[in-house]
Amino acid sequence: MAGGLIVSKRGVHQKVIVFLTDGQGDGTESAIVAEANSQNCIVYCVTLGMPAPDILKNIASRTGGQTYENVTTVEGAEDVYNKILQVAQGSSPCDIAWISEAPCSSVNTAVELTWQGQKSQTGYAPPSNAIASLKVAPTNVAFGKRLPATQNDTTLTLTAQNADFTVTGITRTFGSADFTVVNTTFPLTIPQNTSRTITLRYVPSDSSFKYASFEIATDICPIYFSANGGFPGKRGPAPTLRLTKPNGGETFVVGSDTVISLGRHGAKRYGST
Repeated sequence: MAGGLIVSKRGVHQKVIVFLTDGQGDGTESAIVAEANSQNCIVYCVTLGMPAPDILKNIASRTGGQTYENVTTVEGAEDVYNKILQVAQGSSPCDIAWISEAPCSSVNTAVELTWQGQKSQTGYAPPSNAIASLKVAPTNVAFGKRLPATQNDTTLTLTAQNADFTVTGITRTFGSADFTVVNTTFPLTIPQNTSRTITLRYVPSDSSFKYASFEIATDICPIYFSANGGFPGKRGPAPTLRLTKPNGGETFVVGSDTVISLGRHGAKRYGST
């Protein structure tokens, strides 16, 4: 006598039934769906504290509605009813799309949305196919044993992945000035999924083993590579600093102080970090 579909027959506008239930009971699915569809009535099913049985899911889906299950709190129920209200009134959620700069890593990106004075925060990690990178090959150039004053050139390949790159310059950040990048004009544009080459030159001023690191500056993110060459164990002409104290084997108590002393020492290479 008081069934929802009996009441909805008298509806003038769009007919909507929200069926809030504990999920227990039964019914004739085909008859319920047939009557609802004859009235053009949409049925939404909400179950409290338990999964929705198949009959409720089928009634909702076959009448154009949705099922919400396992609702256990007042806040959860309010959220479900607000969603149903939006959908029933034709104000379903919209899709927001935007174009952002290509990230250099997969770190989480924060997003804040504002609408009618309301704010919502969320975040996402960009997929791997959206991360921009400039690959340099090889990343470590080993020239090997080279005689002083000889010119030694090698080619490095720069490949732009998932974005267009503009190389604005290449700087030696550490090491010997015997290594230089030559025959390259900046800015150097590298379109996405294409490659360009640069030339690295090594003209050793002496026979000692040398090292250098370089930074490739771009409009998106920096890239690094290194180079070495010379005769291992050979002394260079320039004096270097030697750590004389502590120089290994000492034991220190936590919180104590000690004196660090340095001294000049020929040009022997004791190590690097």
